[in-house]
Amino acid sequence: MSNTLGPAAVNHVMNGSAKAWVSLNGTGTIAVLDSLNTSSITDNGTGNYTCTWANSYAAVDYMPLTCGTFMGSDSRIGALNTILASSASTSFSNSSFIAQDPSLCGVLSHGDLA
Repeated sequence: MSNTLGPAAVNHVMNGSAKAWVSLNGTGTIAVLDSLNTSSITDNGTGNYTCTWANSYAAVDYMPLTCGTFMGSDSRIGALNTILASSASTSFSNSSFIAQDPSLCGVLSHGDLA
């Protein structure tokens, strides 16, 4: 089977790619497991983290997404709190809306860099 479409245009790949992401453990002393364009992570308290981007976005209209993994059967909720051109903060809670640290969490964002 051959690819008759040829290679994707560079600008299409660049525009569709995540410009920043981070994967971290959220329990105990937080640690970045892997990342792209992330200069630091701040633990703001139980279940609350700020990701600071190494290269800021052009504006605050970029699209960050967050997710977390928990052990156990209780439902968990992840939410974005503050979106700045230079950072995004996220928080996690259980189904009773009580803050809780995820065992693994991440933030992924798409948009135009400054």
